[in-house]
Amino acid sequence: MRKEKNRILKVKVGDKFDAYHDGKTSTSRLSVVTVIDIIPIYDLHVKYLKKWKKAINKDFNDSLIRRIVHYVDGPQRFWDWNCETFIFGTIPGDKDTENDPMMFARRPNGSWYGVNWNFMLDITGNVRKKNLPHWKLCAKECGQTIKWNAKEGKFDYFDIKTGKKIEEDV
Repeated sequence: MRKEKNRILKVKVGDKFDAYHDGKTSTSRLSVVTVIDIIPIYDLHVKYLKKWKKAINKDFNDSLIRRIVHYVDGPQRFWDWNCETFIFGTIPGDKDTENDPMMFARRPNGSWYGVNWNFMLDITGNVRKKNLPHWKLCAKECGQTIKWNAKEGKFDYFDIKTGKKIEEDV
């Protein structure tokens, strides 16, 4: 955990990190989030402090989560009530997150969860690194290859036989 705690000190405004919708680690759930602020709890506006506490209470009042938390106690708990620093970010070009920035709080295991948006923030890059071979294999089984498009912050898919880009269905 110490290593992860030191990692947050290296996060700075303008950094870009992968975020996965609903915590599901697939290319279709991947968004790139730009850090717009890093705020210690003692500087956190009351509005955001209330959002954080409301999110914890809401999840804790969910009967399924209450049963899970019953078995996951102590240092293994899901939420870090002692979180000292919060990361705020937006998805570039997304008006919703620009109007209501994504607020991330740290869990005891070092991962970051979205307080007001249902996303998990990966500040280490380990999720993509770990899953990339599986994503490539899955694409290959579908007759495709994938390549990271840094400009758009997403993966592009290409037909293996023709090499042509496969356009997304909108």
